[in-house]
Amino acid sequence: TLVEHAAGLDLGIDLLLFSEAGRAVQTSAPGRMSPASAFVLLGSGLAISVTWWWQPLTRRLSLGVAAIVGVTSLVTLVGYLFGGRLFPEITRMALHSAVAFMLLALGVASVGPERGPIGIFSADTVGGFLVRRVLPWLAAVLLLTTWGRMQLEEAGALDHGVGGPLVAAANLVILTSLVWWTAHLLHRGDLVRRELEARLNDSNRHLVAANDELDAFSYAVAHDLRAPLRSIDGFSLALLEDQAEHLDEDGRGFLARIRAATRRMGDLIDDLLRLARISRTAIHVEPVNLSALARAVLDELRSNDPSRSVRTEIADGLEVVGDASLLKVVLDNLLGNAWKFSRGRERAVIEVGSREEEGRRMIFIRDNGAGFDPRYAEKLFGAFQRLHTATEFEGTGIGLATVRRIIHRHGGLIRAEAEPDRGATFLFRLD
Repeated sequence: TLVEHAAGLDLGIDLLLFSEAGRAVQTSAPGRMSPASAFVLLGSGLAISVTWWWQPLTRRLSLGVAAIVGVTSLVTLVGYLFGGRLFPEITRMALHSAVAFMLLALGVASVGPERGPIGIFSADTVGGFLVRRVLPWLAAVLLLTTWGRMQLEEAGALDHGVGGPLVAAANLVILTSLVWWTAHLLHRGDLVRRELEARLNDSNRHLVAANDELDAFSYAVAHDLRAPLRSIDGFSLALLEDQAEHLDEDGRGFLARIRAATRRMGDLIDDLLRLARISRTAIHVEPVNLSALARAVLDELRSNDPSRSVRTEIADGLEVVGDASLLKVVLDNLLGNAWKFSRGRERAVIEVGSREEEGRRMIFIRDNGAGFDPRYAEKLFGAFQRLHTATEFEGTGIGLATVRRIIHRHGGLIRAEAEPDRGATFLFRLD
């Protein structure tokens, strides 16, 4: 149809699609289609076609063509609004076609991340607020003043030489009022924002001060607790070494239990301080090979417990982005638990790998050890929460709380899956 219009021909293409009765119908345009309709139809097809390739260049091309289609349709609609007196050649496009192509152009512009360029209309930002407040009123003011001018000129109530300046003055007054009103709303919102920011900054200062006081208190308590613990352990050891012949079997057993309790309390203090330090440590993000890190941790566990025979399966290519030293702590705790809780298995197995969940990669560490009741899986990540007694498996109950703190500091999440006596699986991802 565009070629027919450009060459001044009528090849009768439309007759191929109509019955014999349609041949007698005389049309004012080749192919029964105006040049504007043919143009926007072709442009819409191009815009939609390149949208699905989703490359930066084709995306810009798609948006550009959609913008041309939208402007052409808008001009047509404006022409119809003024009774066909504006742009008569373009308004040969059917009204319903102009509306359809305008909606289609908006649809193409809405495709993409955050709903494309059209997403700004619904965005909870200053730009979105400005567009929603100003654009509808701007369009209404310009259209109504122009339409009013034309009506007054046709009725003879307004001279043609006066209409232009009068409409310009009216537009200036109305649009200035509109901008002033919008600026007032933005100014008021900005004052509220500044007040909230001031309150937030004040709260942050109090929080920093409270954290500093808590740090000082933690270190003071830890130091003050360690001193009596060292005394208890030292005197207990002295009694065992120097006065053993004066003690019976029960006495020596009591002293051994006292020493074990002091060592356990020392471990608790160390773990609590480590948990506090992790909450304040700055994160240095870099690519981390979890596969290599897991192999290093398991090699260390083997060297510390050479009597164990554990089969390990570590997937290659477990690359993440995070803090290497903190992720080492994560693997120390998770693999250490897998090593510890699989102790009673004749053929212990520890696996490290990944799997897809809802389009996201989850790293998992699985063992075939003691497991636990899945109803209490969430409790494991709290401080001092244990599902096994200290006589069954040693530990302070701080390790998994430390792991979750590190994962959360990376913006990720962690969860556990298990069944009693059938092993456990810990899954985590980093954002």
